[in-house]
Amino acid sequence: MRRFQLMEIHEQAWCPELLRNGVTDFLEFAAEMGEYFQSAAPLLSETLVKIKSSSITDLCSGGGGPWKKLYPLISASLEKAPSLVLSDKYPNAEAFQKIRLEFPDSVNFISSSVDAAEVPETAKGFRTLFGAFHHFTPPYAEAVMRNAVENGEGIGIFEFTERSLIYFLILFPAVFSVFIFTPFIRPFSFFRLLLTYIIPLIPLIIFIDGAVSCLRSYSSNEMMEIAGKADPGGTYKWLSGRMKMKGPPLHINYLIGYRKDAVKS
Repeated sequence: MRRFQLMEIHEQAWCPELLRNGVTDFLEFAAEMGEYFQSAAPLLSETLVKIKSSSITDLCSGGGGPWKKLYPLISASLEKAPSLVLSDKYPNAEAFQKIRLEFPDSVNFISSSVDAAEVPETAKGFRTLFGAFHHFTPPYAEAVMRNAVENGEGIGIFEFTERSLIYFLILFPAVFSVFIFTPFIRPFSFFRLLLTYIIPLIPLIIFIDGAVSCLRSYSSNEMMEIAGKADPGGTYKWLSGRMKMKGPPLHINYLIGYRKDAVKS
């Protein structure tokens, strides 16, 4: 199935903040329950040790992503817990604060807008993107990688959507879980209930954006091709692959990149 560059509603500037946050809050809740990215913990920890990095800058963090469960896994495998900074083009400060309260000594966030292709020089550390890379057009995806290369920062990209039939089959029943689990999402929001049960815009957007996410997902091979364009001088070591996800019968496509001279023999 070929890739389509389509539009996700919740990532558009005109999407009301209440709707965008309602969508990202549910996606963060679902990622936490489904343990979507926990399988990536060993690879990410191994990379941080290899390049001797003690800090992570997470891009396109949405509602906080998988960090509530992923961060303890990574920290437990390292001598010292890495510092973690959350960021997003449309930052959900309330969701970020919730993660920060879980790990007050080592997690922080950037409250202003952060463009993944123009990351501030003050944001140091290994860059991560979880479930966000498919949002990017190929030129922008290349720019995101190139920005990491030009700043000498490592980057890890992890995607759990694919252009395959099984993902579409799982998407339909998954949307109904919005109605089941919304009352359990914290902090409580009356508007989240209103936009789920009375005017069901949040479930509708999750369904549409979920289908679009699958159709415009990159495979690990496609991400590797983009990396080659972003790093024409070959100064980075790039690794890509596909790993089994913990829980559902799905997979994570990933790409890891870091400076070759960051690893001392």
